[in-house]
Amino acid sequence: MKRTFEDKVIADDVNLRNNYLENVGKVILHQLISGGLIYREPPTSMFDLTTNRINCPSVDDPLVGLVYGKPFIMGHDREADGVINDGGTTYLIDSSRNEVDNFWQDAFVVFTSGANEGLVRQVTSSVSATGQLNWSSALDTSVAPGDAYTVTFFYIQDITTEVLNYVYGRSLDRTTPDGVIQWVANTNGVAAEGDLYIGAIFG
Repeated sequence: MKRTFEDKVIADDVNLRNNYLENVGKVILHQLISGGLIYREPPTSMFDLTTNRINCPSVDDPLVGLVYGKPFIMGHDREADGVINDGGTTYLIDSSRNEVDNFWQDAFVVFTSGANEGLVRQVTSSVSATGQLNWSSALDTSVAPGDAYTVTFFYIQDITTEVLNYVYGRSLDRTTPDGVIQWVANTNGVAAEGDLYIGAIFG
């Protein structure tokens, strides 16, 4: 039925128009940017060689982009410092950790003091009610109360002592729903399928 300008606007019409515009926008975005870092402040990724990490962005300056067609947005809330209350060789408990269950899954725990200082473990699950972070590769020495740590999605895996390391962003199973990726490095400058080249680290 043809409508005239006197006809009332129906909610379904507005929704159809909005959905159409959103889908057009997605198509254009994917055509223009098949993979890349859309926004970053500062404009180049800053690497910290002492911790093998990409510097966590400040508030309101997230990393935003597409990796193999999957959008991500990683803000300052994807890294946190803490002090251990209790734990063992495969877990730690920090009662101040209250993020939702498995918020930190796939992130990395970097121990910054105590017997395990400098060691890194990848989180397999996290529990909001207890503030527990779990990992599968056991430490040689149990964590201890008072040990400090950083849990982060900005840790770069596989950095070596070679003169040059190339860093890439890589999508995860949880990239689409949660908007997070991982960072990996190699020394041959060859990206795995779907990886997004970020930059080079000179040792």
